[in-house]
Amino acid sequence: MDLRCHQLRCHTGSFQLGPVDFHLPPASCLALVGPNGSGKSTLLRALSGLLPSTGEILLDEHALGGMGTRQRARAMCLLPQQEEGGSAFCVEDYVLLGRHAHVGLFGHYSSHDRAVAVEAMERTGCLPWRARRLDTLSGGERQLVRLAAALAQEARILLLDEPGTFLDPGQRRRLWERLQAARRDRGLGLVLVTHDVNEALEHGDQVLALEQGRVVRQGAVDLLLEADWVGRLFQLPLKAASVEGRQRPLLVELSASREGSQTP
Repeated sequence: MDLRCHQLRCHTGSFQLGPVDFHLPPASCLALVGPNGSGKSTLLRALSGLLPSTGEILLDEHALGGMGTRQRARAMCLLPQQEEGGSAFCVEDYVLLGRHAHVGLFGHYSSHDRAVAVEAMERTGCLPWRARRLDTLSGGERQLVRLAAALAQEARILLLDEPGTFLDPGQRRRLWERLQAARRDRGLGLVLVTHDVNEALEHGDQVLALEQGRVVRQGAVDLLLEADWVGRLFQLPLKAASVEGRQRPLLVELSASREGSQTP
């Protein structure tokens, strides 16, 4: 699914976001970066329709505002950083909630719905916990269950707000392996909020940088290797350093970079 955003503006209290313009082709990833309070999560909520906005949000050239709730849910899914409620559900029932936009007139889950939920749990590694209640899981395990519910929704675009929150390094790596597989197999598009510029470099195709609600840079993700502007954005001295075994350099703190590291 193709996502286009044109002259998007959003006001929440005294905070103003925009204008924002971008184009997300199918199966690509747009990384949103910027300091706290820059408007990244606000942009995700505006894209999902949870916040009123002006401008255009187009999904395959169809205006988001003209879509019904179910049609929108089949197109786009927001995975926020934290989500209240649902702790009394067992894992399988919670993941099945992701099928709500697909259930029939009488609201019964079909065998296909249940098969999709099982596949989503397999993809995220949480199938062994299918009978456990959410409130018995760790924060990282709950995050994987929430991702399973999002995948079960079978939306064509995922809006991800710090999806690695609560995950240990191994879980985070496996999370991205599964997201990349979904991009490859299902043409899944991603809009990713991250505070980790190296995560953006590794997984993004494009980058959009926000500061105080304004777009300060956007383009191909390799823009992040221009460490001067990224350092100014985060008020941190950074440089791009080569790391053996990695295709791309990493951004590291200037004072922490190892002697002899090469810059591109």
